[in-house]
Amino acid sequence: MEKGLSIIQPNAITQARYRFSEYEMKILIYFIKNIQNLINRENIVFQENLFGEKNHIIWINVHEIDADNPKRIKQALRDLRHRDFEIETDDFWLNVGFINFAKWEKKANKWKVEISHELMPYMASIAHGYTEYQLNAVLRLNSHSQRLYMMLSQFSDTGVFRISCEKLRFELGLEEKYDRYCDFKNRVIKSSIKEINTLFESGQCDLKADLINDKKTRGGDDFDRILEFRIIGNKRKKVIDHDLKNQYYTYIVNVFRSVFKENPKIGNEIANFMATSNQLKRCANRLTDLEEQAERENQPLSAYAALVVHIAKDYGFKTKRRN
Repeated sequence: MEKGLSIIQPNAITQARYRFSEYEMKILIYFIKNIQNLINRENIVFQENLFGEKNHIIWINVHEIDADNPKRIKQALRDLRHRDFEIETDDFWLNVGFINFAKWEKKANKWKVEISHELMPYMASIAHGYTEYQLNAVLRLNSHSQRLYMMLSQFSDTGVFRISCEKLRFELGLEEKYDRYCDFKNRVIKSSIKEINTLFESGQCDLKADLINDKKTRGGDDFDRILEFRIIGNKRKKVIDHDLKNQYYTYIVNVFRSVFKENPKIGNEIANFMATSNQLKRCANRLTDLEEQAERENQPLSAYAALVVHIAKDYGFKTKRRN
């Protein structure tokens, strides 16, 4: 599949509580990508049943999933056929299988898969209730990380995702797995966030997240908590990075006013160098240490002017010749 390809994923499906295997997830995402690209109808077939209802046929080329593991594809399709998808609203209750049947055409090396017409609205609609995320990221995450990532994707625009701990355990299919919250947190939440964030930092994922609040409800049991995640998407990260750079620069300039009282020009030159060389954070952290040192030694910051110039030179700064 093409790297960086984006699809639209329905929220209702992301909330399905199954722990999908790696190959089940690959196939489901292939389905969704295929349906979202209905405009290209080369492989699209609608099978009309006895009652005039049209189910959706998808042809899967084996090489697009994994040409070397047809047995794993077969098992994943078998498992998906036995999984059901349940929705209940004020108007109706629906229980439907993910797929009606799967057939492997061995000579053509293709799989024929039928999706129920009842499931199609939840797979095909690009209106409210769908979120966009990178296929490239999901295929690199394990099952728990995939599920959490897909939930977080729904709230990437708001920057905050809240869910009860019990509901998250239920959505992950782990309500009977852990007796203590600390084990669930360390082995599932923290490990999943670490995996997601590692992909983000390597440029292979469109968001990162942190668990910022998990305080237990007073009088509640160990899992009686509301979990709050902070989400930073690519666009939001750019805004935050820009704001942080401004904060670092302002802090550096203010400190240099005290350090270089007798020669403010060199302070401005160093600050501008740190900005253009992308070393504002590094410089700001070093100045924080310097302020603490000055407080311990009971010295004014101006006493460290020569030291700051020396540190700046270590960062690559070169003093300009003055006439």
